[in-house]
This record gives sequence, C-alpha cells and structure tokens, in this order.
Amino acid sequence: MEENFRDAKQRVERNLQELLRNQDAAAASVGEKALSGRYPSLTDGIIQRNLQDYSRQESALKTDDENGRKVV
Repeated sequence: MEENFRDAKQRVERNLQELLRNQDAAAASVGEKALSGRYPSLTDGIIQRNLQDYSRQESALKTDDENGRKVV
C-alpha cells in the first residue's frame, strides 16, 4: 500500500513540475488576442458551409456489381 502512495506522490510531483515548466504562454497570448478581435484578417476567406455540404450525396455513389456494396 505504501508503494501505491509513493508512486502516486511521484506522479503528482512530476505533473506539477510539468505544469510549471509549460511553454503555453506565447500560444495563449496569440489566442487571447485573436479572440478579442485583434487579428480580423484571420476570418477573411473562410468558406461558410452548412451540414449538407459535408454529407455524402447519393448521386456520388454507385453500386459495385461484384459485391453489391456502395462505393465512391
């Protein structure tokens, strides 16, 4: 039982050290600026789509004669 506690303590200490040494500050700063609207050009050129644009159309499918499966 002591071994389980010791292992858990080591995992917690290792995870805390990784949190303290992370390199997320630069990426988080850019993300915050983008969300605040500082980079409006990021939204230029985005294609507006809806769910139907992502669904497969039946006309694009044909039947495979050999196995009877639908293939693109």
